[in-house]
Amino acid sequence: MCLENVNERLNSRYLFEVLVETNMRAVITGSAQPQITRKSLTSLRIPVPPLCEQEKWLIELETLQNAERQVSANNEAIQKMLDALRETIFAP
Repeated sequence: MCLENVNERLNSRYLFEVLVETNMRAVITGSAQPQITRKSLTSLRIPVPPLCEQEKWLIELETLQNAERQVSANNEAIQKMLDALRETIFAP
């Protein structure tokens, strides 16, 4: 599927992020060969707030994603320190 003529009321990055987070199970048809058809997509509703709201949402999403990356990096650093400590405690 592709989009044509997306109007100026829709930030393309906002659309991308909303689609990534959308549960697409309702628009997938077929069991042996799952597919998304144009007809099944007509039931999909995407909220389109004003552009300023879309941009605020994207800023908040980016802040959240940055925080998640930082937490992940911190967890990795903690795990490395614990592994090193474990090695020193149980070294022969």
